Amino acid sequence: MRKSFWIVVAGPVVLATLTGAARAESPGACAAYAALSVQQYYTNKSIPGCFKGDDGEWHADYNRHYGWCLTADSGAIADQSNDRAGKLQGCMQRAAGH
Repeated sequence: MRKSFWIVVAGPVVLATLTGAARAESPGACAAYAALSVQQYYTNKSIPGCFKGDDGEWHADYNRHYGWCLTADSGAIADQSNDRAGKLQGCMQRAAGH
């Protein structure tokens, strides 16, 4: 009886710990993230003087972006998208002479 008590009490706590903080995004959200990432890559590549080559952040591999998103937490996903957006904005301003 005592052993089953600990399984019932501790089980949900352990499960919540394993699934809570490291929760990844849904497949639908990751599909949108991957599509935006590829779009940002091609936008960056089209601006004269901006594209610096493929790397972990800038590439056209939808599946790679999607797969990373499925394993990342929502904060890291937002940070990555916002970082690319900020870099694109800076690139566009430099290309326009501002």
